Amino acid sequence: MSGANQVPCTLSQGHASPSRPNSSMNDPSFCTKLPCMVLDTFLSLLFDPNITSECDKQRWFAQPIHTKYNSLGGKPNFEERHCTWGLVQSHGGPCGVIAAIQAEIIRSLKIYEDIDKIVSPQEAEKALCDALGRILARCAVEPPVDSDRMSVSCNLSCVKVVTSDFGNDLSLSNFQSFGERLKTITVHSKLSTKPGTREEELQCLAEATADFLFQSGTIKVYGYPCGVILFLLSIVMTRGVETIQSDMDDPTNAHLTAQFGHSSQELMNLLLTGQASSNTFDNTVILGGGSLKCHGIQSQPDIGYLTQLEALRYCSVGSYYKSPKYPIWIIGSSSHFTVMFGSMDSLKECESEILLEKCRRAFKSIENAEENGFIPVDKLENTLKILNLDVGGAVQTLAAALEMSGAGIILWSDFWRVTSRLMTGATLESVLNTKVTEKTGNDETPLMITQFGESNNNAMESDEAMARRLAAEWGTDQIKKSDEEIARELQAQFESNHSTNGSSDEVQIIEVQQPNTAAVNKGNQSTPVEKSNPTRDMETICSSSFKLHHYNCLRGGELSTFSVTKLTPEEAVGMSVPLVPTNFDVQKSNGRIDDLESVVRTKYTSCRFDWGERHPPSLH
Repeated sequence: MSGANQVPCTLSQGHASPSRPNSSMNDPSFCTKLPCMVLDTFLSLLFDPNITSECDKQRWFAQPIHTKYNSLGGKPNFEERHCTWGLVQSHGGPCGVIAAIQAEIIRSLKIYEDIDKIVSPQEAEKALCDALGRILARCAVEPPVDSDRMSVSCNLSCVKVVTSDFGNDLSLSNFQSFGERLKTITVHSKLSTKPGTREEELQCLAEATADFLFQSGTIKVYGYPCGVILFLLSIVMTRGVETIQSDMDDPTNAHLTAQFGHSSQELMNLLLTGQASSNTFDNTVILGGGSLKCHGIQSQPDIGYLTQLEALRYCSVGSYYKSPKYPIWIIGSSSHFTVMFGSMDSLKECESEILLEKCRRAFKSIENAEENGFIPVDKLENTLKILNLDVGGAVQTLAAALEMSGAGIILWSDFWRVTSRLMTGATLESVLNTKVTEKTGNDETPLMITQFGESNNNAMESDEAMARRLAAEWGTDQIKKSDEEIARELQAQFESNHSTNGSSDEVQIIEVQQPNTAAVNKGNQSTPVEKSNPTRDMETICSSSFKLHHYNCLRGGELSTFSVTKLTPEEAVGMSVPLVPTNFDVQKSNGRIDDLESVVRTKYTSCRFDWGERHPPSLH
């Protein structure tokens, strides 16, 4: 929010009105009063009268939006100053909203790059404005998730900020009766011409909104009780009730809050993606022959989302939420929402993981998330097109080879074994017909694609043999030895030296150098990797460690740091892997399913945790 990008504003009757090209500053559309009917509609969308108690409503109306600087009331001490960017939650219920804003603050300040960053009061306030502006702009520019339900597009040009002159006096009891004292101020993008992309439009509108909130002092109003309510009302006014309801799978019965006043999944998706979809999986699933559409996440968001419900196998979180643009995630549980973030290293994925997720998404788009683990044979060509995989005129040949015993279906395991190898450079002939020569030099029978796995030694190429053959095909001169092979070599060298030296008590140090792998390139040319310390190489090969931080806005704000060591997965090309990851393991999570570790494992399926001397923080 530099000075060059600031939005000029004028003050009228105590309210700021941002300027707009070719518009009069006295245009009444800039600052309007909210009729009581609008407030009634808003409350009906927010709360379900059948399950929401008055106590639940009171907690929402009592929650302000402010950072630790505001709550501390003065200069923080040494221990507090390192996370004065953190929001503070005073009451249960609106934690989903607070967590989403907190995640955007971390993104704005780039705290994920420097956890020890010292943030001044003005920087914290500007970051809060930036966070609110980003969320509001996203709700304005994102199209309806289901265009078939909407005859009119949502507002793509402005944000509507709701403010009040109540201060501390605004509450649930007088919210509707004093609705005329609530004002809606319209903020337009700073660009006089339409931007080229939606991201550019989002960025420009977000900057204009953030500048307005900061310069006009409107952000101070959100620091009073009812701050969360005014912000949600701004979201609803910006996107429109009709558009929000069209995003939902059940527009009639869905609300923005759920039982006990918790944020619903529709509200969380609205805050994180700008669309109030009802699910966390990728894209849209069509069921019942097209009569039912279940909407999920339509594209990669800025902020991710992980939930305890997936650890409990109650829902499925797609790769869009698990791999966001920034290494920041909302952590959801049955009763609370918190924030987790780390460095960009926490988003890094190996090539096999990227390829696997790409194939999964293509397969499930044809399968329509039925999770049967198979697709019809006649849909194979469409699936290959999604992957941009061209096999020429051999689609029917491939389909015949993959078909399960004349049943007219193709299993995921067979599909992955073949497509993963085709997408990494192998020819169709080599996948189906080439004889494999093992290390012993014995010829094996041709590779046969079968859903029964390795039922005998001749029916399926072993993973080790396949890895060695792929290394040869890709131009890799050497392949990493397994721990078992290294151990056998060490034992053989030890026995050889021992027999040579006879009864000598002299201890000889045997230096074992790990083979240098070569970088694989599509042109079948390899570039040798520079030699380095063998021990360091093994550390790099075997694991990838990074730190993650968990922030809980309750109890004055608690920050926990822990280390994650992600074990490097075996190269998955040609191997059997599940279509739906089976992430949760009670033993790995110390028998608990209510702590952070169980949720983190839904993203990092094979990893070690180091909590220091602490226990994993609770999610509640």
